[in-house]
Amino acid sequence: EKRRIVFQNEVTERAQRLSTERKKGTKQIEDAVAKELELLSMKGVNFKISINEKEIIDEDGKDDIEFFLSANPGEPLRPLRRVASGGELSRVMLAIKRIVGGTSGMTMIFDEIDAGIGGKVAEIVGRRLHELAENSQVICIPHLPQIAVFGDHHFLVEKYQEEESTRTAVREL
Repeated sequence: EKRRIVFQNEVTERAQRLSTERKKGTKQIEDAVAKELELLSMKGVNFKISINEKEIIDEDGKDDIEFFLSANPGEPLRPLRRVASGGELSRVMLAIKRIVGGTSGMTMIFDEIDAGIGGKVAEIVGRRLHELAENSQVICIPHLPQIAVFGDHHFLVEKYQEEESTRTAVREL
């Protein structure tokens, strides 16, 4: 029983230290992500991180973390999961992963990351994806050649009708 109490106290102390460090770094991460999003054609964006302590410590620690976004000047901050389009969500994820890191060995999928962008911004997005792919597996479904050019492998996904069913085929280009 005494061992269990000592262990619980140690877990609580570690969780508190982690929570304190998370809160210390929040402003710096918010600013860096917002700056990165500006480069990714999300001008005037406002990005905030909300950290609320939970009553129970679980595998994620003692904090509930939620991202908030205002994609346009004058709009209120709203939960990212409710306001971002697919392309915006992909670009926010790209910005966060680029700033925070922790991507080594991960597989990340970006669908339509190029929605609503073009030209120079698409090239920047392509370069950022390529950087992530140095230590991770990145799967991207782009529509713009400025992004596709940075891929190491290209596949064509085709959907076709065969008698009374729909089939999908994937082949390497």
